[in-house]
Parts: sequence; C-alpha cells; structure tokens
Amino acid sequence: MQNELAHYGILGQKWGIRRYQNPDGSLTPEGLERYRKAGIELTDATYASKNYKKAIKVMNDAYWPVKEYYKLSEKQRDRYIRKASDAEYDRLYNDDDNDPETEAKERERLFNLYKYDDLDQGRDGSFKYYLEAMHIDPKKFSENAYKAEQQFNKIMEDTVRSLIYGLSESNPVFEDIASDAQYSKQFVDSIVEDMSENTRGSIGYWYDLLEI
Repeated sequence: MQNELAHYGILGQKWGIRRYQNPDGSLTPEGLERYRKAGIELTDATYASKNYKKAIKVMNDAYWPVKEYYKLSEKQRDRYIRKASDAEYDRLYNDDDNDPETEAKERERLFNLYKYDDLDQGRDGSFKYYLEAMHIDPKKFSENAYKAEQQFNKIMEDTVRSLIYGLSESNPVFEDIASDAQYSKQFVDSIVEDMSENTRGSIGYWYDLLEI
C-alpha cells in the first residue's frame, strides 16, 4: 500500500494565475470586491456589538452639552450667535470709530454670516458662549471631548481587530487579512475612521468644537 498526498489546486484556477492579486501584489477587481464585501460584513458586525454601545455611551457622556444646545429654540440660539458675532465685530473694529448706523449694519451682517454661512463653529462660535452660560469651562469641555473620542477609537479598534480574528476561523477572506499585519492595520483604521465620522454626525456636533 502506497500513501500519497496530492494537491490539485482550486477548481477552475489556472496555474500561475492569481484570482485576487496582480503580479505586483495589488488587488484585481475581483479582489477589491472581495474585500469590499468583507468590509461591509465587518462593519455590520461591529455596529451590532456590545462594545459599540459602550463606545457610544462614552461619546454621549462627554458631548451631552451639544445635544442640549441643539434642543434650544431658534430664538434662544440666536442669542448666543449674537454674542459670538458681536465679539467678532469688536475684534475687527476695535480701533475704528464707526457711526451708529454703519456699526448696526456691520453687526447685523456679521450676525447673518455666523447664522447662515457656517462661521458659527469652533472656538469663536456661539457654543462657547452657551457653555459659559451653563457654567461649563469650554477648555475643559474640549479636553473631555478629545479624551472621549480617543477612547471611542480605542474601543472600536480592539473590537474590529477581535472580530477579524474571530471571523478568520470560518472565512478565508478574514484569514488573509489577519495573516498580514500591515494590511490588517489598514483595514482596522479605515473602518474605525468611517465609524468615528458617522458617530460624530449622528451625535450632531461640530468637529471644530475640539479646537475650543
């Protein structure tokens, strides 16, 4: 009796031809589609995980003043926008002696710019004045928000990495990803970045708030 081990390759595959990679190592269209589907599967699994709910709570605990700010009526928000635009007027025309009519027109112009043209953001925006009215130090808020975002990303990175190794036991795509440290990191970073941006959008805060 003779024991032999034979390997016949993958059905339909031609010898010397890779189905998912070009000779230079880049992905073929089929390879790109393969990883795109894997990315969708991994993202869905991450959103469904308990760790995602934990990470969201971290963000909500830090950014609750933003949610409260957005609950204000338009008239209430206008009051803080006016403070921000008036502060900008004082900065721009500190040494100028405008007549009352010119000053009133310029203050109104700046108010409209802040309200309608996306100038009402970051360290010079109305939210800073809202925080001060709530007796919340804007700088402290910014520090806590930054820490929360870093913690969110860390939780998501660990979760995505764990899911990759878990899925690699039953899915050859994830087995390939898990076996390549550099590509695995790129895969994790890409998904975490997308999730972070989507989460910021769902919470409804400006990214520029971190610059307060």
